[in-house]
Amino acid sequence: MIGITGLVLIIVGWLYQYAYMKKKKELRKEFLWVYGIGVALLVIDGFVKGMAAQALLNMIVLISVLLVLGKIKK
Repeated sequence: MIGITGLVLIIVGWLYQYAYMKKKKELRKEFLWVYGIGVALLVIDGFVKGMAAQALLNMIVLISVLLVLGKIKK
């Protein structure tokens, strides 16, 4: 269930970003936060289900999202 919730949040984030891009062609902080939370849930789900490789790869994605968020906030 955690994995499904994470994927739903990622979908919602992408749809929000897509709708916003009709006005401006830039990443929204809100999109990155929702996307990051969704990926964090996938990381947790991966570790809970014993899929360490998948969880670690999702963790790399999460770190990337946080790096982008850090750049946007500056």
